[in-house]
Amino acid sequence: MQTELFYQIALTLVPQIGPVQAKLLVEKFGNASEIFKARTSLLEHTEGIGPVRARELKQFKDFELVEKEIAFTEKFSIKPLFLNDTDYPKRLLHCYDPPTLLYYKGKVNLNAQRTIGIIGTRNNSDYGR
Repeated sequence: MQTELFYQIALTLVPQIGPVQAKLLVEKFGNASEIFKARTSLLEHTEGIGPVRARELKQFKDFELVEKEIAFTEKFSIKPLFLNDTDYPKRLLHCYDPPTLLYYKGKVNLNAQRTIGIIGTRNNSDYGR
């Protein structure tokens, strides 16, 4: 039996489905597992999806990569936050293309009145440092 996290990660790996399409799908179907269970015709008629993206969703088979991602998050105590999680940063939901899935470590309130975020690459340049 697959968990909701399994389908959430899978959604981020489907070709042709980016943050904008993922948000539209979640708004229509409620959660990631329902998106994968939906009939092709229903997906095709979803705003911003169409036949090409619906086909990509229905033909997605890279579930081994999903399992590896889950194992990695568990091994390193990384916590995922999906678009419709209650702890997902509310400010990001106002963006046109919020990240479908965020990962974090430790304890954090991402909806605090004041926050500081540092976004960058893992191998930053001297200038970036």
